[in-house]
Amino acid sequence: MSKKFTDLVALTTPATDDILPIDDLSASTTKKITVADLLRTTGGLTAQYMSNPYKFSAYQSATQNIAASGTAKILLQAENYDTGSNFDSITNYRFVAPITGFYQFTGSTQMFVANTVVVQCFLYKNGVALREGNTGINASGGNNNTSSVVTGSLQLTAGDYIELFTFHSQASVAGTVAGSSKTYLDGFLVSAS
Repeated sequence: MSKKFTDLVALTTPATDDILPIDDLSASTTKKITVADLLRTTGGLTAQYMSNPYKFSAYQSATQNIAASGTAKILLQAENYDTGSNFDSITNYRFVAPITGFYQFTGSTQMFVANTVVVQCFLYKNGVALREGNTGINASGGNNNTSSVVTGSLQLTAGDYIELFTFHSQASVAGTVAGSSKTYLDGFLVSAS
């Protein structure tokens, strides 16, 4: 006895010899294909293609002093995760693209600064500023934590690198605020190109 599509139950993990019904609207018939045939005809949709091996979350674990009215690369010395081992948290504090594709990044810098001081962060690609974050201004009086956030969807070639930089307008040295939710850079591969 044949079952209707509405009678079928979804499997959580289909076996390669399971049969999948296909409704051929042009011929008004139902055809079948095995899971193995489907994987073969789609170029092998396996867990490797369905998961993303390139994602990271790095953060600053110690305060970094930035010179008066200065811009500096943020030293991100710790990682929440780095699934492809593409972020260097020891020497260069940067993400290196393992493959050519489109990547999404979010970075934040938080600094302890005086009243009316501006804080801003940037994404640098291969040593050049590419995305500028919002301008954080300490307008609450006295010394306070002030932050800036930058995001960007960037096209990278394998070997390109991304770094997080920050700027502050204070007339004296200002320190970053370390911590995984304070000064960080996250990123992941959106799609290969």
